[in-house]
Amino acid sequence: MIGRSGAEIVLGIGKDRAWLREKLAEGMRWRLVVLPQAECTRADWAGIFALIEAIYPEVARKLLPWREDLQNPALTLSMPPSLISGVVKDDPAHSEHMGLARYAASDDTAENARLFLWHTLGLNQHFKGDGWATDPLTGERVEEYLTANVPLRGIVGHRVIALDVET
Repeated sequence: MIGRSGAEIVLGIGKDRAWLREKLAEGMRWRLVVLPQAECTRADWAGIFALIEAIYPEVARKLLPWREDLQNPALTLSMPPSLISGVVKDDPAHSEHMGLARYAASDDTAENARLFLWHTLGLNQHFKGDGWATDPLTGERVEEYLTANVPLRGIVGHRVIALDVET
């Protein structure tokens, strides 16, 4: 990310220019948060399932039996486009958004488990589960990590950088 513009950083995490223009028009602003690696979990399937057990114990017993199915790329490809659109994913109040409460109350299917991971953890169509992401701007493979959503004041050594994002 060093040497990139704010827009390139946002586009580098898989967002497209149309989304970026729309969010800028809505007044959205961005910050890059840099965390110590020790605070993060490798974004591979083992790390994802460990995070589910630690952060979402109320649904872990429902989701974890689907481990094998969730790792099958065909499941991701079979998701209905309307359910994985930004309109649903980016709006926790949307009636189709698979947040924690909705997932806990939903039918026990691999599809609902995958939607929970997509909507709540951001594991979209680009997530491969091998701990690596591909930079959409350069094609370079980079290590991928996740962390719990916690107050930043509790993370020693973090840095917050305001991004100047323009289209």
